[in-house]
Amino acid sequence: RDCHFRSLRELAFMIDLDRAGSSWRSAEKIRIPYVFYDRKRTYAPDFIVDNLLLVEVKPIKLHTTEGVKAKQLAAESWCKDNGFEYKLTDVEVDPSKVYDAYVRGLIRFERDYEDRFVLYQMKLGRFIAY
Repeated sequence: RDCHFRSLRELAFMIDLDRAGSSWRSAEKIRIPYVFYDRKRTYAPDFIVDNLLLVEVKPIKLHTTEGVKAKQLAAESWCKDNGFEYKLTDVEVDPSKVYDAYVRGLIRFERDYEDRFVLYQMKLGRFIAY
């Protein structure tokens, strides 16, 4: 889909959505203004799911940090004004799902990351030809 991910959690979320047959797209073009430490900022959420749910994927340990809370409050307000619901979630990364998606050609990595991914898979005893 030419959708970029910035974490394995985001990638795992994409894989799970595809497996569930959910409709989704990147929400990165949405810019939600918020204020953090008296500075105006903008927040770009991760995904829109089924055209009604705005989703941010973060590790659970970050859910209560000030920065994430500030973004969440701004996103919830934006969602209320725009007919969406907001969900802050964490996703378990299942390496076998990532590996399966990679060998099936459903995902591709930037070259530097691909090299590291392949080396890691080879250490696990998996052969990957690319």
